[in-house]
Amino acid sequence: MPVVSKGRTSPRYLELGKADGLERSPHQILWWHPGLMDYRLKFFSMLTMKYSISFLFQTQPQVRHTFDRVYCSKRSILSNRLGIYWISPYDIPKLYAGIKRSDIFVSSFIWNPYTIVGLGLCKLFGKKLIVWEEVNRFRPGLRPAIKNTIRKSICKHIDAFYVAGDVQSNALRKLGVPPEKIFMANEYPSQVYSRLKSSEAPLRIDKDVKVILFIGRLVEFKGVEYLIRAFKQVESVHGGVTLLIAGDGPLRAQLETLSRTLGVKNAFFLGQVTDLQKAYLLNRSSIVVVPSIVTKKIGEGSGPITVLEALSAGKPVVGSTALGGTAVFIQNGINGFIVPEKDANALAEKIEWLLANPIPTSRVLSNFNKIKGVEHQVEQFENAVNYILSGKQQR
Repeated sequence: MPVVSKGRTSPRYLELGKADGLERSPHQILWWHPGLMDYRLKFFSMLTMKYSISFLFQTQPQVRHTFDRVYCSKRSILSNRLGIYWISPYDIPKLYAGIKRSDIFVSSFIWNPYTIVGLGLCKLFGKKLIVWEEVNRFRPGLRPAIKNTIRKSICKHIDAFYVAGDVQSNALRKLGVPPEKIFMANEYPSQVYSRLKSSEAPLRIDKDVKVILFIGRLVEFKGVEYLIRAFKQVESVHGGVTLLIAGDGPLRAQLETLSRTLGVKNAFFLGQVTDLQKAYLLNRSSIVVVPSIVTKKIGEGSGPITVLEALSAGKPVVGSTALGGTAVFIQNGINGFIVPEKDANALAEKIEWLLANPIPTSRVLSNFNKIKGVEHQVEQFENAVNYILSGKQQR
C-alpha cells in the first residue's frame, strides 16, 4: 500500500509580502478574503509591492507571509453549519476602522455579510469598493431567485468586479453588471510542476503501473464517490492501474468504506501531501481526474486549481461539467476531457480512452504555456483600481 507522510505546505515559500523601500501607490487598500491559499501567495505578494494593503483574513493561512493583516473572529456554530461567512459583531469595528482609513475596500463575493456591511461603510465614508466574485451558476427555485434579486440591487452600488474567468464574467452580466465594470483575469498555479524538482514519495508501486490521481479535499462537492465507482469499472478491464487519492476531509472514512464495499482492489488514500510530494505524484501519474459536482449548498467557484496544476505537469485531465472557471482550460482530446457531472460511466469511458491513447506530455504543456500567468492577474487588478479612481464608473 502506498504511503505518503502528512505535511503542511512546504516551507519553500519565502516570506513574501515585504515591499519596504519600494515606491507604492499612495492609495491604501483594506482587503477581506476567506484565506490565503498557496497558489495565490505570489499574486498577493506582487500586489503588496504596488499598493499599501491591509488584509482581513477569515482564517489563518498555512503559508508563510509577512503581510499586514488581522484575522476575523472565529465562526459561530450556526455559521459553520450553514456554510456561510457570517460576520461577527467583533469584526464590525475592524471593518469600520479599516475602511475609514483606506481609499479602497476589496471584498470577496457579493453574497457575503462582510461585503454588505463594507458597502454600507464605503457609502458612509465615500470610499470605493471592488468585489472579487466567483459566482458561476444560478440555481432554480424561489429562494435563489430572491437572492439574485438582492444581488442585482447590491451590484448597482459596487464600483468594480474582479473575476477569474469567462464563467464568472457572464454570471455578473446576467445580474445586470455593465461589462466595463468587470475586470477578468484567470487562475494560475503556484508552481509549474513540470519544472519543480519533486520529493519522491515512498510509493510501493511497480514502475509499469499506470496511476490515476485525485488531489483535493474529501468533501461532497469534489465528487470523489463517482471517481471511485468509475475506477471500479476501469480496474475490471485494465490490469496494471492504480488510483491514488491525495487529500483529507470529513468524507474520508465514508469513501474508504465505499471503496471496500465495491471491491476496489487498487485504490489508496494518501492523506495530506506536501507540495514537493504533490509534484512527485503529478509527474508519476498518467491521468488526473477532477470529478466535481454541484450540491444543494455549494459548488466550485473559480474552479479547482488542481486542473491547472495537472496541466502544468503535462498530465491530461478528466474533469466534469461542474468544474467552474477552470473547465475552460480543458480541451477535449487535446489535453483531456470534460464529462457530465455525477456520471461514473462517462468518467470511466474517458479514463479508459486515455489509458489506451496516451496524450503526449509535450502537447499538454504546449497548451498550458499559452495560459497567462500571475502578471496578468496583477495587471487586471491594477486596471480595476485605475478605473474606479478615474471616476469613469457609472451607477
